[in-house]
Amino acid sequence: MTETDTVDRDISAIQCEEWPMRIPGALLGSRENKFQVVFSQSVLDEIHLHGQGSTSIEVCGVLVGNGYRDSRGPYLLVEHCIRGNGARARSTNVTFTADTWAYIQEVMDRDHADQKMIGWYHTHPGFGIFLSDMDVFICDNFFNLPWQIAFVYDPLGGDEGNFVWCNGKPQREAVLIEDDVTPLSANVPLISTAEAAAGDRAQAIDPSLEELVEAKILELLIRVRRLEKRQKKMAAAMVFLASFVIIWALEFSSVPVPFQAVPTTQPAPSVSPPLRGGTTVQPVNPRKAGG
Repeated sequence: MTETDTVDRDISAIQCEEWPMRIPGALLGSRENKFQVVFSQSVLDEIHLHGQGSTSIEVCGVLVGNGYRDSRGPYLLVEHCIRGNGARARSTNVTFTADTWAYIQEVMDRDHADQKMIGWYHTHPGFGIFLSDMDVFICDNFFNLPWQIAFVYDPLGGDEGNFVWCNGKPQREAVLIEDDVTPLSANVPLISTAEAAAGDRAQAIDPSLEELVEAKILELLIRVRRLEKRQKKMAAAMVFLASFVIIWALEFSSVPVPFQAVPTTQPAPSVSPPLRGGTTVQPVNPRKAGG
């Protein structure tokens, strides 16, 4: 590393004349007359969730934001973060891969075109806040501008720290927090470090849990297939029964019905029996008889 590189990698070399003016919101911490780093609370919450989701290995990501000025000087505002999906992670170090950079660049172009990649973050689960030789290598080769930073979070110990360039080396500095959390998002609980650790221990103690779940799923699929076969048989039987009933009804309706005489409501006229000698007595018409 040359002397020029050492001078360039220092917060005193920051050229902030073109940085826009912005008055910070409610801050947790003391704003001093110098360059400082301000984290939005929502970004810290996201980093904490990422770290607590996997406490057996390191995880990483990049920090997104912009540089601003106020009456006390320049400051860096961390407004977003992007998880380093696809990074090569181990228990004591993490490395950005080509796939990780491709994913980060895609998200930057799509969601944060008007902002900058201002640093990176990673976790040290259970072994404190510092920058290892590999961490410094990443800072030297990927985040080496004087205003770029490195943030470290320990999801088991709960400590966190921010590192800025001072005389060519990353140096830990205090973090200011700007409260941007809405009442709605504040109600979303963050898992505790104990819960995160318990989840990792459960996976380490019972590696056969996944096999048990797969076996249960297979058993459930077999039962579902058997039920489907039964339903198909029942449906076929119902179709056959319905067809039989319809055919039987049609056949029954086509049988001829024998004719039956319907008796009249008026009695047949009575005829007097013949007299002796073959004479018959004609009925008397009462109208003629009376006339």
